[in-house]
Amino acid sequence: MTRLTLILTVICALISSSAQADDHQLESDEDRIKEAYATYADNFMASDFAAVADKFTYPVSFKINNLPFVPSSITLHDPEEMIEFYKSLRENIQEGYSYSTVDRISLEKTQEGYVADVIYSRFNAKDELLIEGRGFYFYREVDGHWKMYAVEVPED
Repeated sequence: MTRLTLILTVICALISSSAQADDHQLESDEDRIKEAYATYADNFMASDFAAVADKFTYPVSFKINNLPFVPSSITLHDPEEMIEFYKSLRENIQEGYSYSTVDRISLEKTQEGYVADVIYSRFNAKDELLIEGRGFYFYREVDGHWKMYAVEVPED
């Protein structure tokens, strides 16, 4: 009887340990994605378009419904296209744009990886709010790094 109890105790301990490891991995992935997004946002504010392009895995799908100068859906196939795309975004951003803040970021696990639901604000140099926005940034792990493969910006 004690042998059976010992076996059941070991099995329960292994199951508990495995669940904790999964939770730790999930937490670690979420922290890494939030860090990757923060770096992407910093690169965008600095107009470092090559660094922005490095945050993606290709091809990349963009679905943007509130920018009149961009088709509602576009696929970019390489970093050079991404650099030109982001240059155009920055040239046509709100007049007086100086910086952005991330007001909220939440992550949801998907079959492919994660989707980051981001609420952000853009400000001018006088710290006046220009716009509040929301975006969905889809991430997958590529060679040990979390990279975006799709971006959706819903209508205002």
